[in-house]
Amino acid sequence: MQPEQLPEGLPEHVEVLETLRIFGMDSKYVSKFEDEIKKEEIKPETITIKIKPTFVDVEAKKLIHLREPENVTKKFFEEFPRIDLEYNNDYQFSLILDKYPNVYHNSSKAIDDDKEDEHSSIKKNSVKFKNDTNSYREIRLINKRRLWLELREYKLQEKFYNIYISFEAMDDLLWKNDAWYTLYASEEYLRAGSLQERVERWHDMALSLLKMYLKAFFTLHKKQWLSKNTKVDKLTESDVMQDKEYRLEVLPEQKTELLCQQLDKLKRKLEDDAAGNGEVIILPPKFKAVLFDRHLYQPLLSYPLKKGEKQEIPVSPVALNESETEFLNAIMRYCKKQPQELQGYEMYLLRNKSKQGTGFFMNAGFYPDFIMWIVKGKKQWISFIEPHGMLHEKGDVLSCDKVKLAHTINDIEDVKKHKNLTLNSYIITPTPIKRIWPSIAPKDDQEEALRILHEHHLYASEEGIDNVVMSIVGDVVGKK
Repeated sequence: MQPEQLPEGLPEHVEVLETLRIFGMDSKYVSKFEDEIKKEEIKPETITIKIKPTFVDVEAKKLIHLREPENVTKKFFEEFPRIDLEYNNDYQFSLILDKYPNVYHNSSKAIDDDKEDEHSSIKKNSVKFKNDTNSYREIRLINKRRLWLELREYKLQEKFYNIYISFEAMDDLLWKNDAWYTLYASEEYLRAGSLQERVERWHDMALSLLKMYLKAFFTLHKKQWLSKNTKVDKLTESDVMQDKEYRLEVLPEQKTELLCQQLDKLKRKLEDDAAGNGEVIILPPKFKAVLFDRHLYQPLLSYPLKKGEKQEIPVSPVALNESETEFLNAIMRYCKKQPQELQGYEMYLLRNKSKQGTGFFMNAGFYPDFIMWIVKGKKQWISFIEPHGMLHEKGDVLSCDKVKLAHTINDIEDVKKHKNLTLNSYIITPTPIKRIWPSIAPKDDQEEALRILHEHHLYASEEGIDNVVMSIVGDVVGKK
């Protein structure tokens, strides 16, 4: 309706509900409105907490540090500009693609534990692409050239630039060899839908497997290169003090009198060079500043959140989460309650900085949360410890690179030259044991499952975090 067609005034039976004002016809009115809102925004105040080294001269401790070369990826590409994708049984890849979740978990309703246990115990149907083992005609209808082009596109997306993928290598990998993967898919899943839909489903599974192999292939060659180029070095203060302060973004209503008092108390402690033996200073609303004399800098900030909770005050660098805090508390309790176990040993702990600390370049890179040194004379045991849930790891948890690190970490060539150095890697998972063991042991044999997990340095926090810490430290001090 045009403006001139509108009636003058309102009909008697129509009441005014609300008067709407339109900000003209200028298309910039929204941005102008947003600018006005920004002017009214309440900006948080940045409060800093100084970070101090625990020891005046940490280098005098002669702690050993693993140092990878700078510009790892660039140097790897320079040394190996072309690596041909190939199948080699010596690689011993054991990749798993499980399509069962698409059948059983495709529901808006949550699955309770009993149902989950029921599904995990189902004997799964395993299928292969290899020509002489399959009976699915859909496999023969897959467009291999399209598959090859999509795999090459994925290579570029993942920046595996030095891997050369020939059509023949791809064909050989999937259609002539099957030892490197296990593909689980139910008959209902494979037979559902039209022929075109089934062919597309097989295409997607083939592409997923090839992507998994390509990533594992690239990672293997990069790890082999790193094992030759990672060097044993001394830990320096710059390795410890990668951050000089914490920065808290506090809104006016959050800056309470109690928070200011506690911040002053913490500041005085740090000025007095009081490292503390596990002293905790509460910073409202939920921050905890931990002073622990065996950690290489002070303080450690923690903000343990329960599931679904939101951190009210942003902080950089990030505070310890719940599982990291539990581990730290357990270490402090161990040092207080078991001092006789550490007699003759020195223990040091460092929270490892993600993406900038000590990393292991598997997949996108693995930076364990904590590094622990135990020293006795000239001998050093370095443990890389990660409180990490395994619930989202795909396939067999024992095939996860983070778990396998426990058995490969001492393969670094420069480490082999240092007879007084031993490296260990541990995973402490809050994931319930019953969700892990069906993939590695009979469903009714939890004891056997735990034995296998511990053999791979994988522990569950439900075993009791204090017991887990005793086991980790006991791997060293128990071998007197």
